[in-house]
Amino acid sequence: MTPLQALEMLAQFIIEKDDNTDFSASVIEAHNEIKKALTPPTADEVCEEIENVLGEKIIYNCGSFYNTRETAEVCAIGNLGSVYFSTHLPPHIITLIGRFYEGQE
Repeated sequence: MTPLQALEMLAQFIIEKDDNTDFSASVIEAHNEIKKALTPPTADEVCEEIENVLGEKIIYNCGSFYNTRETAEVCAIGNLGSVYFSTHLPPHIITLIGRFYEGQE
């Protein structure tokens, strides 16, 4: 069972036991935040974050992130599942990219 599947099981329990109290609302809000944290980012979200760091438009195409001219590959996933980077990126962006590729498996 994945963490997201476990969270969804918990959500079903919460919905069944919801008694419209502030506590129930807090638990549902916590569920939504945890789900957001566990959900892999989309290609668009990753592109936006890379753009914020590099200051240029980034696109995702065929497993790789490129600048808009598709002349400079920012990162790509190789045949053996390794991620290759052609530029320096801060750790939080590398983590975001890793989470994106994990979601593609």
